[in-house]
Amino acid sequence: MQKKSITTLLFILLTLGCLSCDSLLKEKGQDMSITVQISVPEVLKSMDHTLHADTIIAMAEEMRKSRQADFTDLFVEACKSTNHSPSLLFEEFLASAVLIDDEKAIKILKKRVKEATDSTMNILRSRLESYGVVNPKLQNMDTMLKASAVLFPIVNPNNHQAIEIDTEGLIHIEMKNVKEPEELLKLLTSPGKLEFWETTEFSEIINAVVEVNKMAKELEDSTDQAEAPKENAPKTSMDSILEKIEEEEKANYITPEEYAKENPLFAILNPNIRNMGPSIGLAQEKDTAQIMHYFNLAKEKKIFPSGIYPAWSLKALGFNDEHSPTKIFDLIALKGSIRNGKAALDGDVITDAWALQEEDERDGSLQNLINRLNPLKAKKTKNYVIDMQMNDLGSDFWYQVTKKNIGKCIAIVLDGYVCSYPRVNSEIEGGFSEITGQFTEKEAKELATILKSGRLPVSVKVIQQKIGKEKSSR
Repeated sequence: MQKKSITTLLFILLTLGCLSCDSLLKEKGQDMSITVQISVPEVLKSMDHTLHADTIIAMAEEMRKSRQADFTDLFVEACKSTNHSPSLLFEEFLASAVLIDDEKAIKILKKRVKEATDSTMNILRSRLESYGVVNPKLQNMDTMLKASAVLFPIVNPNNHQAIEIDTEGLIHIEMKNVKEPEELLKLLTSPGKLEFWETTEFSEIINAVVEVNKMAKELEDSTDQAEAPKENAPKTSMDSILEKIEEEEKANYITPEEYAKENPLFAILNPNIRNMGPSIGLAQEKDTAQIMHYFNLAKEKKIFPSGIYPAWSLKALGFNDEHSPTKIFDLIALKGSIRNGKAALDGDVITDAWALQEEDERDGSLQNLINRLNPLKAKKTKNYVIDMQMNDLGSDFWYQVTKKNIGKCIAIVLDGYVCSYPRVNSEIEGGFSEITGQFTEKEAKELATILKSGRLPVSVKVIQQKIGKEKSSR
């Protein structure tokens, strides 16, 4: 009996020890390494180029699906196959006072890729250090791997030929004591494109939105499969009586299916019936893609104004319970500027950003609206906001934009999603702005880190990641 008690005690102590070690490991963090690759096609597209260049870039992207080779090499190969000269596809080369031949043009293209890679490395390093990662190691893998391939070429065992490898734009990152790998991945891959957009009141475009709903009905009607007519069985007098009763009941009631058939858009997009502000309506997460499909198609058919850009809210609204799987998002009407049809101000003017805690007790806030609708669930919540400071040029533009839009809303948009759209009460001097939106402390600090470090020159994708001893690829 005593021996059994000792065994049980040892088992309990061992279990507690394992749990303590696991807890300590989580608290301490683990080593993590990530390999990312910049989008080389985006680098080429960012240069002033001709229409032929777009076609050849698309050809190179198709070639890349079946071959592992540097994108610029595939681009040059596509040029040769279509009898085009790389030196004649970019305005930079054509406008040069010095004659640029194909060989020099290719060197310049590769140089631009290296510059984009180095710029991306600097921004990623800044993000990691601001996030609290100590001494992250970042390395441009292209130069290192190409030098290694010269000394130790990778050979195909079947034909003994050197195998091409795609190393262009590769960046390897090593970090220690990583506690939240998934959050770190989001931090590294977020483009960080911040924009300030003017908006349009829903009341100004309500008729256009109704037309989109009509277009959606015509679209759905045209795709319905016509069923073959069925022969009806002879009706008895009782059948006729029951049918008449059902028809009278249906005359005063429309089923959800019937409503959806007549109103495909409004069945999944709850329109802003108050007609206040730039919100077009609310929708469940599962329906957002279909709704955007309707609006994009309507713009192609010139049914919806070309200068209005519907965009979803970054975060789900707080109408539903936090444990509910259903998420509701807001669709906001952005308006392109008269100058170029784009955002009124770009986020590159931001010089600093920081997260602050703020108790959400402001009149007209979304939480106050929810509290009034749900008094039993009403509670004071401490949210975080992101404050931003602009440079002198941005301050001047921001003053003009806010002065022009007094009484209207300006949307703060990150990577295509609306963070918030505050209404302007007066012009803002000094280049100060603020992002609200019920952010947690972690979300606010991550967003401030991204804004402070600046946006990436091109998008990046994760090629490989390793956490501790486990390795996974993407």
